Amino acid sequence: MQDRSIHTIRIIAGLNAVLATALHTVDHISIPIDTSSDKDMLALIKTAIGTKFVARWSDLMCSLALKAVRTVTQGGETHSVGGVQVINGMTTIDIKRYARDEKVPGGTIEESQVLSGVLINKDITHPKMRRRTANPRIILLDCPLEYKKGESQTNIEISKEEDWARILEIEEEQIKKVCEKLIEFKPDLVITEKGVSDLAQHYLLKANITALRRVRKSDNNRITRATGATIVNRVENLRDSDVGTQCGMFYIEKMGDECVGGYHPEIGGHVIRVLTKLRAKHAAGEHTWGIDGHVGKITDMKTYGLYESASVKIQTLKTAIEATRVLLRVDDIVQATRKDKSGGGGRGAAAVQDMGQGADGEGGEPEMP
Repeated sequence: MQDRSIHTIRIIAGLNAVLATALHTVDHISIPIDTSSDKDMLALIKTAIGTKFVARWSDLMCSLALKAVRTVTQGGETHSVGGVQVINGMTTIDIKRYARDEKVPGGTIEESQVLSGVLINKDITHPKMRRRTANPRIILLDCPLEYKKGESQTNIEISKEEDWARILEIEEEQIKKVCEKLIEFKPDLVITEKGVSDLAQHYLLKANITALRRVRKSDNNRITRATGATIVNRVENLRDSDVGTQCGMFYIEKMGDECVGGYHPEIGGHVIRVLTKLRAKHAAGEHTWGIDGHVGKITDMKTYGLYESASVKIQTLKTAIEATRVLLRVDDIVQATRKDKSGGGGRGAAAVQDMGQGADGEGGEPEMP
C-alpha cells in the first residue's frame, strides 16, 4: 500500500477497523462453556495443543494439562467448582511459579504424569540417610551448614601447635551448634540452598535426618507451597511454626537413562473441493462447521466436540495488528557501519574498490572478455 502512495496513518486506520470487525465477529460467534465439565475442557485443550506430534498421545497430554492447572490453583477454605478452588469469586492460577515441566531421561511418554507435589533432581548428601519417609517434618534453609568463614580477608598468626588445634575445634563447635539447633525441632528432612559439610552430614545422620543441598530457589519456593514450611535465613531464627508438616510422602526414585521417540503422522485432502463446501456452509450462516482432519470432510465442530479458545484467537489478532502498527510507524532506518581499521580492514576496503573499477581504471562495471 505504501508503494501506491497511501499514507501510513490511513493504513493503520484501516487495520484498526479490520481488528474491530474481527474482534466483534469472534465475540459474536463464541459460546460459553462450563469449566467444571471435564468433557468440554478436554475438548478445548485438545484443540489448543493439538499438533501432529501429539496426535498419538493427545488424550494423555490433555488430561495432564487440565490436571496440572487444577493442581496449582490457589485454594483455601472456600468452595470448589470443577475441582478448582474459588476464593471470593476469583480464581488464582500461577503456573509460572508453581508449575514446572521436568524432563527426566528414560522411560516412555505414557509414563508422564502430574505429581501432586514437588519433583527435585537431587540426591541425598549421605548414602546411609533415609530415602523414604511418610509424613515428614521438613525444614527449609537459605543458609549453609558449613563453617562460616570471614567476610573479608583474614590473617591468623599461629605460634603454637595448640592454637592450630583450637582453631579446628572452633570450626567443629560452630557446625555442631548449628546441627544441635536443628535437631531440637526433630525434623525428618532438611533442605538448604547452600552447601552441607561432611561434619554436618555426620551429625544429621546420627539424628536420623535426611539432608538435601544446593536446591534452587525456585524449587524451594514450590516446596514452601506444598509443605507449608517457611524458608529460614538463619538457623538461630528457626521456630516451630517454620517447620513444614503438610507433606504426605518423601521418597527418592532412580530414573532410567534412555527414552523412546515417536513418529509424525500426516494427513491430506482435496483443498479446492473441501474449502468450497465449507465456504458454502459459512455463507449460509452455519459458522460452526469446519474440516475433520482425520477423514478430510466437513463436519459441525460443535457436534464433533472441537472447541477453540476465543481469548487465544482475540490475543492473536491483537498481537498481529500491533506488530504491523509498530513496523508501519518506523519512518526510517539508520544503518551504522564500523570504521575501517588498519590491517585486515584496509585490505578488505581495497578489494572492494578494485572490484568496482573497470579495466581502464574508471568506475563502473568491469569489461567482459
